[in-house]
Amino acid sequence: MIGCLVALDKLFIRCASRCDSVLNEIMERNPWLDSWMLSFGPIMVVFAAGLIGSVIYIGMFIVLPLLVVWRSWNHWAHIIWAIFLSVNVSFNYILGVITDPGSHKSDIYKKLCKEAKQKGMLDNIQEDPLPGPSDWTSCKKTNLPKPPRAHFDSTTKRLVIHMDHYCPWLFNTVGWANLRYYIMVQVYVVISTIYIVYMTFSSFSIVLEKANHDDSEKKLWNIGNDVIVDRNQKFYIIYLFVVSFAVTNLIGLFLAWNLYLVFTGQTTIEYKLNSLLSSRSKKAIHESVRYVNPYDQGLWKNWSQAMGRTIMHQFLPNWSQPPWPPYPTLVPNLPTGWERGRKYWRNTSSSKKLGENSGNISEARNRKFGVKWVEDTINMQRDMVSAV
Repeated sequence: MIGCLVALDKLFIRCASRCDSVLNEIMERNPWLDSWMLSFGPIMVVFAAGLIGSVIYIGMFIVLPLLVVWRSWNHWAHIIWAIFLSVNVSFNYILGVITDPGSHKSDIYKKLCKEAKQKGMLDNIQEDPLPGPSDWTSCKKTNLPKPPRAHFDSTTKRLVIHMDHYCPWLFNTVGWANLRYYIMVQVYVVISTIYIVYMTFSSFSIVLEKANHDDSEKKLWNIGNDVIVDRNQKFYIIYLFVVSFAVTNLIGLFLAWNLYLVFTGQTTIEYKLNSLLSSRSKKAIHESVRYVNPYDQGLWKNWSQAMGRTIMHQFLPNWSQPPWPPYPTLVPNLPTGWERGRKYWRNTSSSKKLGENSGNISEARNRKFGVKWVEDTINMQRDMVSAV
């Protein structure tokens, strides 16, 4: 059973990754889609809010009283649970929409630039297509300092810290400041829809069958416990089940993908770059060295870096920002074995050091990819090892 779940999870991640790649390719080939998504963003937000509100209202005030004894302890327990889920879904969705993700107009960006300037990190910055993991560069779109892990969003025309992607359902870019809301609204939506599917499955199966009482005036269905429902109540049960079942599968797919990115310390953009460099390293680098994501600090640290340090900050409604700074603090560590998230090129042999293989690495890269790619990658490696 566990093996089947693991295989299914891997399939979800692959499917979501493929869907994301296809969507991004479409966006790159059709720039007009950026303005289209921005124009239709408010409509999609209203639709999503209406869908959430309708499910909450119908579920709590129409369908739930049909499924449990009114005002019993069981009923109040379901009400409390439904309110908890509703508050978390609504809170995280609203905050995901209205929170500035960390754009160049935000106080977060100004604070980050101020700290970098005090440390001398903004001296002589310039454009760099392949910067080191702690390098500040210049954004060619805004002509502003570009922090590590920041990218320019072509849809909203903003430079965003820790940008992941533009989400039309939020009418906002997903970045450092609202990533937690984006993830948690998916978490609570999936939990809520699974709960609704579980509660309504039996009734849904019954109302799809022939009515117990059928005449020209009225059709009635007995859904158990002497509870009789009419056509309108039947529609509400079917509506809740169908919407919840569809959302569970759709949002569950994207949730699996987004959780994979969070736990591996990547954004959607970084995943593509990491995949490219990893595939290149397998072809060009000495067997004892392979590429790793420099921001990968391990499962728990990656999760805490994005979602908050405590369980309360991660799972309960709050306005607090994620841990500062917006990218992991990189500590110098010349490898005598390996340590996650500290260097671009990991030595897989504990008895060898990175410098002992540098000649083979440089020579292999030079033959396979040309001098410029070799120099850029070696500079990335050097900066990574010496970063503070």
